Amino acid sequence: MLSKETYPILWFGKAYSKTEFHTFLNEKVRRSLQDWELEILKFTKEWLDEKNEWFMVSTSGSTGKAKDISISRKQMIESALSTGEYLNLEKGQSALLILPAQFIAGKMMIVRALVLGLDFYYLEPKLGILKQLDRKYDFCAVIPLQIQKVLNTKQLELFSEVIIGGAAIGNEDITKLQGFDTRFYATYGMTETVTHIAIKPLNGTRISPFYHCLPGISIDRDDRECLRIFSQRLPQKITVTNDRVEMINASTFKLLGRVDAVINSGGLKIQAEEIEELIKEKLGLVSMLGYREDKALGQKMVLLVEGEEKELDKLNIQAQLEDILDKNKVPKEILFVKELFRTPNNKINRAKNQEWI
Repeated sequence: MLSKETYPILWFGKAYSKTEFHTFLNEKVRRSLQDWELEILKFTKEWLDEKNEWFMVSTSGSTGKAKDISISRKQMIESALSTGEYLNLEKGQSALLILPAQFIAGKMMIVRALVLGLDFYYLEPKLGILKQLDRKYDFCAVIPLQIQKVLNTKQLELFSEVIIGGAAIGNEDITKLQGFDTRFYATYGMTETVTHIAIKPLNGTRISPFYHCLPGISIDRDDRECLRIFSQRLPQKITVTNDRVEMINASTFKLLGRVDAVINSGGLKIQAEEIEELIKEKLGLVSMLGYREDKALGQKMVLLVEGEEKELDKLNIQAQLEDILDKNKVPKEILFVKELFRTPNNKINRAKNQEWI
């Protein structure tokens, strides 16, 4: 059963009736605001107009061309209720938005606050914004790059529950999360599934190596070993992904990596993301593994490293790669780029980086 938005609306610690809140929003949007804040207020106004049953949302474009898709109010409410049920979020708890509101993750933080009756706050969606926190919040959604900026501080103790999405969080970072009382969760999902459909507890008593589907979601694999998602509440009743998984049961899985991040070098299928994570963990380098077409190998592995070449010793990197990788998984070539191409919400743009290679 769907829940209507809970009134009064809680916004920055103040309670508003629906009429009062409309007046507040109308006055605020007339001010000179930065684009990121205006995006939050515009979507909030759009959501509160109950005549609006469909909402256009942009995909990230991390593996291909970004596109706009249409998502219904009903689907967004059901997604919010599922998250609230899994995390035991309660009316009156505080929620902080630090993600861009033009993407599904940001929009759904607003929807969760309005549907679940959470006290809603927001700050500018910058990578280092968590350094500026000066009070506690019950719930927040972040991307791994935002977490990394404060892993060696006490700032993360200011949250009760944190969901991490948008990209995979590294094993080294997960190890550091074990020292916090805050409960952290990796999420699996995409715009097409109305944000996350599965959650993996990263620390605490519920810690798990597997993703657990939210209520109303079931899964299986196709002949590529890629995840298929089933739910009546999703825009597409069956969502076929490019993510390779190990199936545990119809609601539990282990994520192995993207099938389109597999490089076929001399007949050996190499999962690029596994090597990128190992390189980050052992060498401290941000990189992406791509390829060049090769007559003998089919695809010759190329490592694209973020940084200035003059500051990095290519021979030393090559020697370290040979120490940590199997011989047939060592990249044949190393290239440098000042900054890897990323999408507007800071995912590595694999397609564009490959094009550059």
